[in-house]
Amino acid sequence: MASVYRALAEAEQTELDAPADDDLPRRPVRVRIRRPGEPLTAEESELRERLVAQRAELDAAELEEVGQ
Repeated sequence: MASVYRALAEAEQTELDAPADDDLPRRPVRVRIRRPGEPLTAEESELRERLVAQRAELDAAELEEVGQ
């Protein structure tokens, strides 16, 4: 069991020592799960709009690819 903890600690240290090539967080950010019927926050609404736009772009690209 100690070797598992040691391996995890080494992996985490290696990750911390590696240069960050992006602005992504190293660990997941905690989220709050909404209840059904609960209104979206401004951040959630913005995220939903971005995801819907991305999906539309992907669908359009697929249709264009199939049409060729």
